[in-house]
Amino acid sequence: VSGKNGDLYFGHFKGFTKVNTTTHKTNTSPPIVSVTETSILSKDQKKQINVIHNNHIEVQPDHYTIEINFAALDYTRPEKLSFAYMLEGFDLDWKYIDKNESAIYTNLDHGKYTFKVKAANEVGIWNEEGASLDITVKPGFLETTLAKFLMLLLLSLFIYLAIKLYTNRIQERNKALKKYNDSLNKEIEERNKIEKTLQTTNEELKRSNSELEQFAYIASHDLQEPLRITGSFIDLLEKRYTDVLDDNAFKYIDFAKGGIGRMGLLIKNLLTFSKVGGTVLDFSEASLKHIVEEKLLDLARLIKNKNVTIDIGTLPTIVCEKNQMAMLFYNLINNAIKFNENPKPVVNISAQNSFDKDFYSFYVSDNGIGIDEQHQEKIFEIFKRLHDKDAYEGTGIGLALCKKIVTRHGGKIWVESKPDKGTTFYFTISKNLSNLNQVLPELPTKQLLKA
Repeated sequence: VSGKNGDLYFGHFKGFTKVNTTTHKTNTSPPIVSVTETSILSKDQKKQINVIHNNHIEVQPDHYTIEINFAALDYTRPEKLSFAYMLEGFDLDWKYIDKNESAIYTNLDHGKYTFKVKAANEVGIWNEEGASLDITVKPGFLETTLAKFLMLLLLSLFIYLAIKLYTNRIQERNKALKKYNDSLNKEIEERNKIEKTLQTTNEELKRSNSELEQFAYIASHDLQEPLRITGSFIDLLEKRYTDVLDDNAFKYIDFAKGGIGRMGLLIKNLLTFSKVGGTVLDFSEASLKHIVEEKLLDLARLIKNKNVTIDIGTLPTIVCEKNQMAMLFYNLINNAIKFNENPKPVVNISAQNSFDKDFYSFYVSDNGIGIDEQHQEKIFEIFKRLHDKDAYEGTGIGLALCKKIVTRHGGKIWVESKPDKGTTFYFTISKNLSNLNQVLPELPTKQLLKA
């Protein structure tokens, strides 16, 4: 009961006690703290545990949340009480609060924890001893020693089966590889036999070609004499029997002389072709510009008669066989002029940037009649003609001769052309020809496509 002067009266069985609030001293007694209740929320239900008389609880592994309630006994000014708590094994330091609130922890790992709480009275005197609660979070099945042992056992079994499967696959692969190697070795043996046969055939072919070239040389050389004798007797027949022969006879004589002339040219070209194939090459430095200019002098009358414009680009000095290089340019320029019906014939001769650093690259182009694509692979064959001899003179040896010369200089020759759009002959010459006298081997004759 409160009195007039602020005194407080407390009754008891012996009477009453009077408290004078104006003379009351500061409260020096810390409050008594206790953990009152714990709520555990799992996926099945929320479980509440009264822990006033229990300082230890166990929590199942399927818990989601643990809520811990606590209280302090102090009647002086309970609204001024302060609290601090921590969960050893989880919190690193105390958590201070100004009012009584629950401590909530979510998804704690399995293990042992100690929850501690302390309180302070209205003047800040703490009960450092406080209260504590031991909490054990049980491990789930997968976290138990038995589960770990079973998992280790299963993992070991899996690794064993994986190694076994991998070993079996390796063994099967080795068997397949051995079978393949045996087949490959057998194929290699077959190929070696074929290569030996091809090598023998190639040697025989080279010898045959050499003999054929020698025969062509001898035959063409020996044929010249009887051809000259035949021509001489026909000339003699024409002179001595002028008064006896009629016009038909003279016509026949002209036919015979024309045939002898063409035959002589054919034999001469065949002889040149044979010489190119068998001559020992004497490589030396030569100015291609000078070589081309000399060959243009040989073609001066034809150039003048057809009013041809010759455009000479950059031509380097290279290592080559001078005479054969002169024949190469002569035949290509002669063809560019001969097979040109354009009112203003133009022939371009120049070097170009090579697609291979080991080769020089050149071209001779014209604006003439062109070559149909279906014939472009055949024009380098010997005696191959695309036109009647009455339309264009020639023996069909010129381009075959060009190809042989380029091949013996370690290069390739090919053509790009369209009918009535002109023709361009491209060819390459090796930069690695030495100055030694030598005979280069025949290279593959397949036409090289422009890179």
